[in-house]
Parts: sequence; structure tokens; C-alpha cells
Amino acid sequence: MRAGGVDQVVIRNGADIVNLEHLDQKLWVALACPTRGIEIDPRTLDLIDTDNDGRIRPPELIAVSRWVREHVADPDQLMQGGDAVALSAINTSTEAGQALQAEARALLQVVGRPDEQTITLADLMRRTEVLSGLGLNGDGVVPEAAADDPGTAALIQQVIDTVGGVADRNGKLGVDQAHAELFFEQAQALQDWRQRAVDDPALTPLDPAGTLAESRSRAAAAALFAVRDKVDDHFLRCRLADYDRTAADALNPPAEIYRAWTDELLKADTAKLAALPLATSAALRPLPLKAQLNPAWAARIDALRSAVVEPLLGGSPDTLSESDWLQIKIRMQPCSDWLAARPDTLLDALPPEALQALLADGSAA
Repeated sequence: MRAGGVDQVVIRNGADIVNLEHLDQKLWVALACPTRGIEIDPRTLDLIDTDNDGRIRPPELIAVSRWVREHVADPDQLMQGGDAVALSAINTSTEAGQALQAEARALLQVVGRPDEQTITLADLMRRTEVLSGLGLNGDGVVPEAAADDPGTAALIQQVIDTVGGVADRNGKLGVDQAHAELFFEQAQALQDWRQRAVDDPALTPLDPAGTLAESRSRAAAAALFAVRDKVDDHFLRCRLADYDRTAADALNPPAEIYRAWTDELLKADTAKLAALPLATSAALRPLPLKAQLNPAWAARIDALRSAVVEPLLGGSPDTLSESDWLQIKIRMQPCSDWLAARPDTLLDALPPEALQALLADGSAA
């Protein structure tokens, strides 16, 4: 229509609404509209404002007009107002419309009006009240109390305890699809990682072959890693002393270091003590394992002896030769590499056998 000397668009009927996308936006009165401060229900505006920026823009309004076209049989219904919609007004020629009508009939069933052919705003409000009191209330969150059996309830709690949960509409902590999928994705990744050791016993040389066990090998790798550089340093010093016999005195701490500590209260965990060599250097000297060790490293070397040296070499040796040390590193390297590739997961607390059972018994479904 012509008003004020300019052409202005008039929305005459439902057909105009569903064809908004064909209207040149130069003819739109505005290209943005706030969701507050205008005479339209703000809850409706919030549904249209899909990016939640507080303003409705043409793409969002066009999306609504397309929604109407897919879901409403007679768009003129939008021009009539009121708080009720006949089920016959829903467009059942599209899959989206069929799904909407099925949901409307389910809603009427929930509120105790299964034979009605009209759905009202009051029905929607009543539906919310009824569903809020149910364990499975349609909010996409399954609390532990909604489980049909103790096993499922325990699984829901495991998911919550490991990867977390979300509150349902009643405030009860439960599991949604995202957390359930995350739990089983991490479970499968951890199981696949453990299965590598079952298939290749070299990855867990200190645990029973062909099992999911890894505890002794993991402890051994940790004990080796804790002293690896320091032990390498010891054997390199001893080889330098063999290369040049005059080097031994220079490679060992001078007496002045100890004299400077005479009046100090020494502690075994001080950094300056830990910086000293593991043991005194001499030509091709093996590493002592039980005595003549730097006190700052004695406990870690003892852990190396009990967790790595004795299980791999046998017996209870008092010293470790460089050749045996090299063999230990070679045997432990696949284990170290495998442990470094461990998936970043929150499921470590679950026993391996229990995790394997969860993946095999249909719990994911």
C-alpha cells in the first residue's frame, strides 16, 4: 500500500507469511528487531531468536516462515489468534508435520484428553506439570532412579562419576546422550589401547601375557623414567674415566662442596644434594644398587632395583652393569611408548574386566 509517499508491505494472510523469503529485503521495514520492549510475547520471540543475541534478523524470520510451511496445513490459522489449534490444521503431507501431529496426540494422551481433536495452551502447560513428575519426562536426561534394573542404575551412576552428568527438569542429576556417548567412546578407546598389550606381550613384560593387566609394567616404567637420565649420567661419567684415567677426580664432587655443608642442616631431598652424581665415578664402574649411593637418589634407585632390575634380570644383584642397563632400556622401551600413547580418559578407576564387560554386554545400547 501507498502511505506517506512510500510503498509499504502489507501482511494480508498466511500465504504472505510463508512466502516472506521471496520478498525483496529492501522492502522490509527493518532488518533487525529486538526481542524485548515490543508487543509480542517474549517467549515466542526467544524461540525465533535461534542465536540468542537478543535480536531477530531476516534469516531467523525466514526460517520461521519455512517452519510454518512445513508444519501448518492452512497458514491463515496464524492470522486468527487464540490459544487453541485443531489437529487437522497440522500439515501431515510432510515428515515434519507428521512428527508434530504425533507429538500433539501424545501430549493429549499425557494430559488425559486422548480423544480431543484440539490442542490448547493449557494442555501444553499441563503437560509440563505431568512430565516433570516422571523419571523419563522428555527432557533428554535419564536419572539413576528412572532405570528399569539395578545394572542400568549402576551404569548411569558410573557415567556420572566418570564423565559427569546434567540436571534434569526436576534438578536430579542424570545422564544425557552426549555424556553417555562420551563415556562409551572413552571406554572403547581405553579398551582398544589395552587390547594392544594383550596382542603383544612385549608391551607389558612384567605382567601375565595375554591379559588386560598392566600394573607391574606401569610401575616399572615409572621407576625407570624417574632415574633414567641420572643412571645414563653415571655410566657416561664412568666411560669418560675409562677414556682418560685422570678424568675421574674431576668428575667426582670436590671436597670443598662437603666442607661448605659442615654447619648446615642437611636434608636428603635438597636440590643441591640431588644435583650430585648417583655414585662416585670410576673407570667402567657398575652402578651400586644397595649402598654407596647419593642419599637424594637412594629411594628411587631402590624402586628401580625392586620394580625393574630384579624382575627382568632375576636374583637380587648389588650392582647394575652398563650392558644390563642397556638391555633393560631396550626391553622397557615398547612398554614406555605404549604407556605414553594411553588415551586421555576419566575411566581409569574402572577395573579393566568390568570395562570390557560393559562394552560386550550391550550396555551402550
